[in-house]
Amino acid sequence: NPWPLWPWVDLVLAGEAEAQWPQLLSAWRAISSSVLSKTERLRHLARNTPGALLPGTPEKALAAPGRGVRTVIMSPGEAGRPPDEESGISPASALRPAVLAWPPPLDLLPPVSPIVSPQAEFSGARLVEISRGCPHGCRFCLTGALFRPHRPWPLQAILEALGTPAAEKVGLVSPAAAEHPDLSELLAELFRQGRTVTLSSLRLTALTPALAEKLAVGRLRGVAVAPEAGSQALRDRLNKDLTEAQILAGVRLLSEAGLKTIKLYFILGLPGETQADLAALAELAREIRRAAGPRPALVLSLANFTPKPHTPLEGAAMNTAEELKRKGAWVVKALKGVPGLKVNLDPPLWSVTQGLLARGGPESGRLVAALARYRGRLKPSLAEVGYTPQHALHQPWPAWRPRPWRLVRTSAGLKHLTKEEVLAGRGLITAPCPRENNCGRCEACAGL
Repeated sequence: NPWPLWPWVDLVLAGEAEAQWPQLLSAWRAISSSVLSKTERLRHLARNTPGALLPGTPEKALAAPGRGVRTVIMSPGEAGRPPDEESGISPASALRPAVLAWPPPLDLLPPVSPIVSPQAEFSGARLVEISRGCPHGCRFCLTGALFRPHRPWPLQAILEALGTPAAEKVGLVSPAAAEHPDLSELLAELFRQGRTVTLSSLRLTALTPALAEKLAVGRLRGVAVAPEAGSQALRDRLNKDLTEAQILAGVRLLSEAGLKTIKLYFILGLPGETQADLAALAELAREIRRAAGPRPALVLSLANFTPKPHTPLEGAAMNTAEELKRKGAWVVKALKGVPGLKVNLDPPLWSVTQGLLARGGPESGRLVAALARYRGRLKPSLAEVGYTPQHALHQPWPAWRPRPWRLVRTSAGLKHLTKEEVLAGRGLITAPCPRENNCGRCEACAGL
């Protein structure tokens, strides 16, 4: 959703950088010595770069082909009404983000962090992307919606990106690390090189005894798993195809393999959540403690549900900060006294701010300006833009109201989004994308 940054940028690039930088740099070299004005230069770059959008031009959607990807050049209307199906931009002319074609070029390596520092967010770790996207399609997840289909980087490309073997910590970055077809071989080689490995969240249904043992042998101290919700009904609504039996079996495997810490990710304030669902969350956490035994420390992280554009739950109502605060306090109290269990809560007001920016239209630039003026302090920033708990963020998005973020159209397509929204309401599961892709359920693979 480019609207929050609309007043502050010259050019927006939506999509995956590897599919944009070559064309952007080529377009820039072609005009770098010219006498074109700044506006003319920006127009040239926008028209010749996939996934480019140029703010500030007259209100009109100008679709220009750019290597199979549309470039949209437009700006807000005079009345500030956001473009959408009902206000001048059709789904067919919406900006399509650039997507890296797959398989990737042989000389292209996965992204890797060039700086390793103890002051970094992931202290002392060299991060490398091992796969992009996720085959599971959880309905709250923005990553799974934007980066379709699931694309694992080749094993040798990952090793080459990491460079000369060194006794350093390596972070394997992926929304679906366990789904990488060569994960076992990758871990074995990294351990042979004497490297310590950390993983992003690991899907429990993909965990095997052999993989759990390999993680422990490789000096991995902890791993994160994401049940997301305590009740089966809520997990089904999220398309989190994971049963309580599978959760507990996976935790036992990790505990038996000797891992010292297990992080558990859950979400508060999910659409349709009831007090019974909160009670189920607390009970599941207690069951996990029993299944894990006394040894591994458990860290329960409770994120606050924020409806994200381009996901099947994009139109859902968000809880107010007070509701989220009350729910978090209830869970903390319910789990008080459980040994070796720590509960972390997200700040509710920051989650509300995320929600306002995520689904904001042209007005959201005012909130960005206020946050900058007040150096990130939330209360005065929200007060300046007139936010109250009665804000529309806390109501379901009306069917008649244009959705300003659809200025951008993601690769899955609107039909898929609508179908998944209906299935979420019915609590029905959609099967994961097959490993060979091109299943035809959405439009993503057609763009590769």
